Amino acid sequence: MSEFRQATAHVDALEARLAQLQQCIADDNANDYLEENFSFILDLLHRYDNIKLAMEEDAPLRLQVESKLKQLAQQQVIRQQEEIAREKEARDAQRAAELANEQEKERLLHEAREREAEREREEQERIQALAIAAQKKREQREKERAEEERQRQLEEQERERLNASIPHGKEGLEKAIAMLREGTSNESLQKLLAVVSNICKSPENAAFRHIPKDNVHFHADLGQYPGGHQCLLAMGFKELQQGDETQPRTVFVLEEPDLSEDLDAWSTWFDELKELQSLVESKLG
Repeated sequence: MSEFRQATAHVDALEARLAQLQQCIADDNANDYLEENFSFILDLLHRYDNIKLAMEEDAPLRLQVESKLKQLAQQQVIRQQEEIAREKEARDAQRAAELANEQEKERLLHEAREREAEREREEQERIQALAIAAQKKREQREKERAEEERQRQLEEQERERLNASIPHGKEGLEKAIAMLREGTSNESLQKLLAVVSNICKSPENAAFRHIPKDNVHFHADLGQYPGGHQCLLAMGFKELQQGDETQPRTVFVLEEPDLSEDLDAWSTWFDELKELQSLVESKLG
């Protein structure tokens, strides 16, 4: 390629020398100058012909030029292919990143849904467990109420049986005192006498006519002994259930007839008490 440029430069120089020759043709003293210039021109023409011949006959210079051009073209193709490959790689990487991002979002969303579903399952299980526990508790309370009702009925039947087991009046009191004497001394009879004496002294005082069955003093004096309860029943006391269901209490109650409504009934009731008092006193005599 450098030889071709040199040849081109020589052609330009040749044209310049020809122009000088045209100016010197009319000068008679220009022979030396013309001879020198024609020699130079002939040399350049010879070189030009050699270069042209070499180009036409596939000389190394042309082959080098063509090889260089081909190499440059191949390099250009390679660069274009590399650029295309880089762009494709970048697009593929971007698509891969976008796909990975979408997959990550989907994974996180799936995990969030799974957690929510698990939370809902746990909540349902908790609610179900609470419902089962509540149902069991209701069933247990119902069972307890049924048992309490059964027990209450049994106790009521026992009270009715007990109330009917001892005749009211002297006959019943005689039997009850006999039972009481088998298990204790006269001290219990003295306590029984105190009970009936207090009522006779103050029949209007309800405290003397209401004796809780679980009263500590009553239990120690009479209630713990066979015949103790029967003595009260023979005197006209009734075993009753008082209070509400949460705090029931069994009480021996002696009802007083209404003096203002029926004086005769009240007088009969009071006279019977006096007779029973006398009977207890006679047992201590």
